[in-house]
Amino acid sequence: MIAAEPLLRHIVALTDEVSIFEHAAGARPRSEHGYCVDDAGRALALVSRLENRECETLANRYLSFLESAAIGGGRFRLRMSIDGRWSGESDDGSARALLGIATALVHAPWLEVRERARSLWSEAQGFSSVHPRALSYVVLAAAEVLRDREDVVAREIVDEAHQGLPGPRPFGSWPWPEPRLTYANALIPHALAVLGELGGDDELGQAGRWLLRWLIDRQWHERHFSFVPVGGAAVDDRAPRFDQQPIEAWTTADACAHAFAITRDAYWRRYARAAAAWFLGDNDSGLPVFDQRTGGGYDAITREGVNTNQGAESTLAYVSTMTLLARLTNQGSAQVYSAPVATSRATR
Repeated sequence: MIAAEPLLRHIVALTDEVSIFEHAAGARPRSEHGYCVDDAGRALALVSRLENRECETLANRYLSFLESAAIGGGRFRLRMSIDGRWSGESDDGSARALLGIATALVHAPWLEVRERARSLWSEAQGFSSVHPRALSYVVLAAAEVLRDREDVVAREIVDEAHQGLPGPRPFGSWPWPEPRLTYANALIPHALAVLGELGGDDELGQAGRWLLRWLIDRQWHERHFSFVPVGGAAVDDRAPRFDQQPIEAWTTADACAHAFAITRDAYWRRYARAAAAWFLGDNDSGLPVFDQRTGGGYDAITREGVNTNQGAESTLAYVSTMTLLARLTNQGSAQVYSAPVATSRATR
C-alpha cells in the first residue's frame, strides 16, 4: 500500500479570510452554507502541526474565528452565516474547537498562535458535557496539554471524564456503552485509553483498547474496513451498509495509532494503516475516497459508489489521516503541497 501525499490545496480553496466553509458541491465551496466551529477547530489542529507559511496564515484565521465564536466556559457558538449571523451551540462543536486550541497551544511553531491559543484555553475552565463524544474530544484536548505541562483546566477535564465517560458494558454480547453505534465511534475507546495513560491506570487503558478491538472486529469485512454508516448500527445490523463517512476512518486511525504508541503492538499499526487505506480504495466500493487532482476528501461512499462532494470534514479527515499514515510508514514528515492562501472571499 502506497500512501497518497497529503494535500492542503483543497483546504486552502475552502478557506476565505473568515474561516473554512463547511460544505462543497464537488470541489466548489458552498459559501451560502457558511462556517462551522468544529471544522475550524479541526483545521486548526491540522495546520498547527505543519511548519509552513501558508499554515501560519490559516492557523491565525481559524483562531480568529474561534475567538469570535467563544462565549466563555469553554463553549462556542456553532455556525456563522456568510453575512456574519451566528446560530446554535453544541457540546460536540465546542469540544472539537477545544481540541484544535489545545493542539495549537502545544504544537504550533508560531509564538503568536500559541499565545492566542493559550488565552482561549484558559477560558475553558468549567466545561462539562454528558455526551460521550464531546467528553472524548475534550479528553484528547486535555491530553495534548498534560503531555506538555501540568495545567489546571486540563486536569479538571480529566477528573470529570473519569466520572462521566462510559466504559464497556461488563455483561452480554453487546459491550458497547450505548444501545447503537452512531458516529465517530472510535473516539470513545480512544479517550478511555488516553485516560488510562494520563492516570497510570493500566486497567482502564486495557479496557479502552479491548473495546477498540471489539469495534474493529465489528467493522472488519472481507479484509477491509466496512464502517458503521451515517444512520448508525444496532446489534443485529451487518456489513456492508451505507452511507459510510470519512470521520469513521479518521477516528479509527487515530485511536489505533495511539494504541500503537502506547503498546508498540504491531496489531494496532496494522489497523491504523487499514483505516487509512479505506481512503485509498480498500473499502466496500473499491474506489478512492479522495480527489487526487484537488486534494479534497469525498463526503461518503454509497451503495452506488462515492459521493464526490468535498466538504470540510471529509477533506480534513483525508488529509489528517494521510499525514498519520506517512508517520506510520516511516516516511518522515509528510510533504504538504498547497496553493497560495486567498486574501479575499471565495466567489459566491
